[in-house]
Formats: sequence, C-alpha cells, structure tokens
Amino acid sequence: MSTGRLSLLFGLQVECLDVLEQYGRWCEQDDRRLWLGQSTMIETHVALAGIAGRGVRIETGLAVAVAPLFTPTLAWVQARSVAHLMERPVCAGYGIGTMATAQALLGHPLSAPAGYVRDFVSEIGDFRAEEDEGSMGSRVSLGAGVLRPGMARRSATVCDFAVTWLTPLGYLSSTLMDAFDAGAEQAARPRPRVVSIVPAAVRRADHPPIPMAAISCGQHMQLPHYAQMLRGAGVDITGDVPHDLRETVRAGLFLYGSPDEIAARILEYFRSGVDEVVLNVGSVHLLHGLDAALSDAQEIADAVARATGEQDLTENRQQERNRTCSLV
Repeated sequence: MSTGRLSLLFGLQVECLDVLEQYGRWCEQDDRRLWLGQSTMIETHVALAGIAGRGVRIETGLAVAVAPLFTPTLAWVQARSVAHLMERPVCAGYGIGTMATAQALLGHPLSAPAGYVRDFVSEIGDFRAEEDEGSMGSRVSLGAGVLRPGMARRSATVCDFAVTWLTPLGYLSSTLMDAFDAGAEQAARPRPRVVSIVPAAVRRADHPPIPMAAISCGQHMQLPHYAQMLRGAGVDITGDVPHDLRETVRAGLFLYGSPDEIAARILEYFRSGVDEVVLNVGSVHLLHGLDAALSDAQEIADAVARATGEQDLTENRQQERNRTCSLV
C-alpha cells in the first residue's frame, strides 16, 4: 500500500536544546522530518541551528513561522542557513499567527491576511530562484498555514506545500482540496503538497483524553478564526469549553485510541490526498514527559508501518543501525 510520509512535531516552546535534540535523534532513526512551530523562548531557526551543531542531521519543517516577525529577506536567510547547517532539505511554512499578533508586529491591521502571506512567500521564492541548481538553498520548500478556502486558493498559486492544523478530515478532503486544485490550476502549477498536523495520544489509564485535548487544541479552538472554520466544517463548537473539548475527540480532531486505531485514522488522511501527517504528541510530553511522548510516537509509527506493509523495511533499517553501532 502506497502512503504519505509520517513525521513528528515538537509541539512545545523550545526552552532546552537537550530536549529538542532527543526529538531530532528519534527522527534521525528512520529518516523522519521534524517540524517546529514558532518558538520565541529559543527562536526556532536558532534552536535548529543549535542541534545541528550537536551533530543532528535531519529534514526539518516550520509549521508555521509567524511571518510578521521577519522580513522576507531575513526569513530566506534563516531558512537557507538551517538547510546548510543540517545538510538536509527544509520546509519553511509561514502564517500570520493571529490578526492581533500581526497588527501588533506590523503596526497596522491586515485587511487581506491571505494576500499578505502569499506575497511574503512569493518574495522568498524570488530569492530561492537565484540559487544554483542542486545547492542546499535550492532545496528549501516554501509553504503557508491554511485553515480556509481563500487561503488555500492563494497559497496554491505560490507554495510548494500547505500546512493544515485542526482541520476536520471531511472538510480537508473536500473543501480545502478543491480550493488547492482551483488555485493551482489558476497558476498553471502542481497542487501543493498537503501537510496535516494531527494531535494524538495512545489510550492509557493515565492518559485521559479531555485534559490532553485541552493542551493540544483548547487554545486554538477559542480563537475566532478557528472556531469559525470548525463550525463551517460541521463541528459542534458552542463556546462551552468542556463540550468543545469532547467534540474535538468525537470529531477526530484529537486522535485518541490504541496505536492501531490511531494508525487507521492516519491512513484515512493519506487516502484523502494528504501527503504528510505530522504527529503532535506535545500533550503527552507536557503531562508525562519526554520518554512518554516519544514512546507514543514510536508505537503509532510502528502501527502505521504494520498497516502499510512497511514493517519489514523499518526492521531492516533498525538491524542495519545496530550493526553499525556494533562496529563503532
């Protein structure tokens, strides 16, 4: 069975390079991509440069960097720097954060946020076009965060990929995919790769779903643009927090169950046209620590490998790593 790619999100602010390095080492084992959101404790690009200096060599992604924090020139220089230091491709995705954040950073309200992000990414693309073919800079992919059809259409005219967050699968597979297709057709270019951030936790006695959903989804669901998108997608968001959190689990916005049950839902994303699913086990990390989070990620990854017939390949890579270690 052919599937998309399974990656991992560092779903926290970066406060310590030791912890981020452990996520990077986990990704290094099976050539998985490590994604980060916008960190301001230790800025995202600086954090990735820091673990590159410790010898981590992995593909990385930004999902998403807050564009008003940067100029397009600075965003390009930083993304290209990470690619050079990691010696691996970088997926650099951008968004506005929130309207309030954008206004505070820019000093004026944004009348057309989708147009702002499109133009921001387009300008970075102009810098990339000047890179020599085959250089690390030429291997920086550019993307945007997408919630609604307007942003999907505009991003598809300039972006290599689009990142969705907290988008119900039915809404993603129909409304957003149609908008991606329309934008790509308008620009006479391929549809961007679709990358979906999916919060998840393995069902355990000490892993109650509602507190975990609150950590992963609660803050986003209270933002007007997320609530509007979810209601439009048919999710029963009322503003009553306990009810809305239960709804995130019921609607599959927060995946909770056995590793095999979570893997089955991830395969639904792939069958719907999603190219890359990014696991967010940040709620497990915050409640139970690093080891518990990476354990959940590993069990889910193993279940996806079993379901897709890739288990033998995964085991062969592990055996090869063991042989290599025994020779050192």
